[in-house]
Amino acid sequence: MESKELAPVTLRFRRWAGPVGPEANFFRELFSRATGREIKIIENTAQNVDIQIESVYGEGEAPSLSSRAFRFLQSHMPNGIDFEDRRFSTNQQPTGNAKFRVFFTGENERPPQGRWDAYLSFDVHSYEGRNTYLPLWWITSSDILIPTVSPYLGKAITINQMMSTRKMDFEARPKFCAAFIGKAYPFRMQSISALSKIGKVDVFGAVARNTRQTRADEKFTISQNYKFVFAFENDYFPGYVTEKLPEA
Repeated sequence: MESKELAPVTLRFRRWAGPVGPEANFFRELFSRATGREIKIIENTAQNVDIQIESVYGEGEAPSLSSRAFRFLQSHMPNGIDFEDRRFSTNQQPTGNAKFRVFFTGENERPPQGRWDAYLSFDVHSYEGRNTYLPLWWITSSDILIPTVSPYLGKAITINQMMSTRKMDFEARPKFCAAFIGKAYPFRMQSISALSKIGKVDVFGAVARNTRQTRADEKFTISQNYKFVFAFENDYFPGYVTEKLPEA
């Protein structure tokens, strides 16, 4: 008796910040390995699917300004942030039309409590065994699952390159320090001001107000001229590793 070929597993992305790009290949491979079956991406929001993966990045889903302000204040208290407090999570629940609902966040927003079948996040909390650790840099800045061209650098970075001993001639790099900044958060600008007392810090990105310097995929080429790259992130969270670190 011939074995019947299994139908592909259907997968849909929802509440993404924009069109699903190269990360679709990462999740296709991830779920293919997990299920042992081919993955088919579905865009129709009305169609029933096997797996729906939802993100924190969709419009209107981000925490409110008051929630972010509360988190900022709590992070500066002696006891730090109470990670069981739901004000540090989006108040988001899964939608229908899917057998399994998965919540994904690579940023420093905690997964929401609720009727989710699984979480993929930076968080080290187990969420009753439903959470799997998946920091954003695994998807954007490494070949940990599939070869990936970093959208921020315009080139591939391998785990072996990250782990290898650096062999750089600092004397051949004429400039002191570069910083790539999209948003002018006060802490970032204050840090650059302090570092500038040691040497000249050149700022690239949206805050530079220079069209030639705002392209993110020039980061790798530009950095070759600098001894240091000043890489910023806005929050400290258990388990959170910014993609800016392997980029630098």
